[in-house]
Amino acid sequence: MSTPSLCYKDLRPNVRSGDLIAFESHTFSGRMVRVWSSSRYAHVGIAMWLSAGGARPRLFLLEARSGHGVGMRLMSSAGACWYIPTRINWNADVNRFVWPQLGTTGYDWMSVWRRIFFLPPRRDGVYYCSEFAGEILLRGGFKLPDEALVDPGELVYAVLRNGPGQIFWMDAPPRKVEGQAKAITRSPRQSAIPP
Repeated sequence: MSTPSLCYKDLRPNVRSGDLIAFESHTFSGRMVRVWSSSRYAHVGIAMWLSAGGARPRLFLLEARSGHGVGMRLMSSAGACWYIPTRINWNADVNRFVWPQLGTTGYDWMSVWRRIFFLPPRRDGVYYCSEFAGEILLRGGFKLPDEALVDPGELVYAVLRNGPGQIFWMDAPPRKVEGQAKAITRSPRQSAIPP
């Protein structure tokens, strides 16, 4: 199966608030997540457009990260990733959930460990990446089975099964290097695991 690969600037105008963003991480912890979940995906977040004070809208990534808690960063600084359209309804319920979570410093390691031993995650207001992203999708009207919140791969597969069914590889945007624009691109790794 061939996955379309697009550059950031070409794909960016198609991204909507609520779309799923997935990453393959090649760090030690990222590899552990990928091995444990039998998936190529080690981390997920949610795209969100934001404009303040009349400035042009900027594309952000909402995510729960170990060592950072729940936060947001510019999508242009997130690197190469997978883009999965969800077409959720970004509504008042999503906003009521997202804004109070931003800046919280906890990461739900307890639920991660519980998942390793096939126990359900705790619902305690502290999140790990797929749990946080899944909660946004649920509040936006996306139908997800409970097992979709287990790990990044399960969430990606659930969105592909229950949503538009599209996935795109998004190359990292160009980055300035010593006065020149240099594109940082990487093709998706070949794997026996389907995207």
